[in-house]
Amino acid sequence: MGNDVDAWGAALIFIGLSTILLGGAVLAAWILRVTPTYESSLKADTYECGEEPDGSAWIRFHPRY
Repeated sequence: MGNDVDAWGAALIFIGLSTILLGGAVLAAWILRVTPTYESSLKADTYECGEEPDGSAWIRFHPRY
């Protein structure tokens, strides 16, 4: 009976430590995340080989050859 308790105790400790490490990794990623901040609208524009965008990108496109 003593070995069963030791085995379950080790499993519970492993699960607890892995949960703490996972939570710490998620918390660290949330703290260190880099959110894009655009100082001007020019930086937020899509870059297409130096060409200015012509109209909306939401058009019907037929991908046939």
